[in-house]
Order: sequence, then structure tokens, then C-alpha cells
Amino acid sequence: MDGAKKVERVESKRVVGNLTEYFIKWKGLPSSKNTWESEKELNCPDLLARFEESQKKNVVAKKRKQSSSKTPEKKGTSGFDRGLEPLKILGASDLDGKLIFLVNWKGSNNADFVTAEQANQLCPQLVIKFYEERIAWTSVEDGGCSTNDPSDNNNPNKEVKSQKISE
Repeated sequence: MDGAKKVERVESKRVVGNLTEYFIKWKGLPSSKNTWESEKELNCPDLLARFEESQKKNVVAKKRKQSSSKTPEKKGTSGFDRGLEPLKILGASDLDGKLIFLVNWKGSNNADFVTAEQANQLCPQLVIKFYEERIAWTSVEDGGCSTNDPSDNNNPNKEVKSQKISE
């Protein structure tokens, strides 16, 4: 390092092999004259210590920002418990003889299971929509039960049967 130059501030740090180098802004010189200097060649322990401390604070601040920007989601709680609004019921399953729904939430990339009782109470229209999307109705001509007049397509009392559509 040239003795005539004084360090204004430390801009950055890199490690090349076993050698730690700092990118130095020199007092009185434009930024275009910044240089990489090895730690051994620098005689500014206070500036290096301040730079290292600021780097640690930046890392902690980034971690806090990343964790606070995400929707807080606790394990073992459903979206209802987290105050989220249900967007769509994606599927249904049986858990120990009880019906459960897989629910997608607004503002969250996660879907989780909720009991049918919860869904029926808290989002009945989504439950209805889920079933409507999966049920197809067939008329008597398609093998359903017969009515008094099977040829009358306008008969409101005409019996129909449901049939599950494979997805």
C-alpha cells in the first residue's frame, strides 16, 4: 500500500484462497481509483472492524426482513386458525373415518387439510362448489329410475340419478 494514500472507507470484502481482501475507497480519489488490498497491507483496524460489524448487521436485517415478509404460518394450525381466507377446495380425503378437505388459501402458497365440519361451517359455498364440480347428473334415459312419463323431458318430477365423474 502506498503510504501517501489514506483509507476513506471499506466498500466490500472478498476471500481469494486464504487471503482476505478489502475493496478500499481512498480519501481524495474518485471511486474509479478504488482498489482491492489484502488485510495484511492495511493499517486501519477501526475501519475494518466497523465494516465487519456493519456486514453482520446487514445479514441479520436481511434475515428479519425475509422472515417478516412471509405469511406467518404455524405448524399444526389450519389457514382458518391463521386468519386466512379460503380460496378453493382442492380435494377431499378420509382421515380415521372422518372427511377432510385440502384447502388452498388466499395470500399463501400452502394448502392444508381442514375437517369437513370446519369447512361446512366457515366456507359452505366453497364446499358446495367443490361438490358441484365433481357431480354430473344423468336423466332416466341414461339408466336412472323411471317416472310416470319417461318421454316428458319437461317434467319437473322426473327422477334423476347422480354419477361421479372421474378426474
